[in-house]
Amino acid sequence: MARLKKKGLPDPRWIPLGCDINMFNPTKRDNALVQKLKDGVENRLTVFFPHRHCKEKGIDLLLGAYDILTEKLGHEPAIVLAGTGPSLPQVKEAASKYKHVEYIGFVNSIDEMARYYASVDMGLALSGWETFGLSILESMASGNALVGAAAGAAFEHVTESGAGVILKERTPQALADAITELHHSDVQSLKQKARAYAEKFSWNDCFMRQLGLYQEISKN
Repeated sequence: MARLKKKGLPDPRWIPLGCDINMFNPTKRDNALVQKLKDGVENRLTVFFPHRHCKEKGIDLLLGAYDILTEKLGHEPAIVLAGTGPSLPQVKEAASKYKHVEYIGFVNSIDEMARYYASVDMGLALSGWETFGLSILESMASGNALVGAAAGAAFEHVTESGAGVILKERTPQALADAITELHHSDVQSLKQKARAYAEKFSWNDCFMRQLGLYQEISKN
């Protein structure tokens, strides 16, 4: 909007897309899945990464950070990877190498996506090129605090919500540091902030914004 104003558009209005906050909801948490991922270690960090497997989405950062993260946490974190993309061979290699890295393929079921989102400890939004970031909001609506990229929608959502940590550099070490920082913070409080923020993007809220704008225009 600042750029639009700078270019001379007199009165730009912000009407975002929406997120299905009923489908993506902390109530979709599956305790059986939680225990499967924890695998007997109650404080084991669990992460769901359902993004295109490519450098832009940060898959190289995540895979590169795994050993560093394991050393910093003192345990092997459980990473569930879903999707496809040019880095799929590296994803499959990591899944075969590490006991707690799992590749579940491309998930077509919205219910399954919601179940995984709600059953992990945190989310990752590592792309700095998102415009709206629907998957970011779906994760937040599910109650996930986030490590977010330092640009684009990820930066905006994390900073506006106060529900996470911003990645300082696009390096595996920086990612491991950010994840560890988030893991050792008041995660439950951040999860509540994430959900409260995502609720502002319900489809009903977005519709009311648009309706209000139409009503304002019609009076002029």
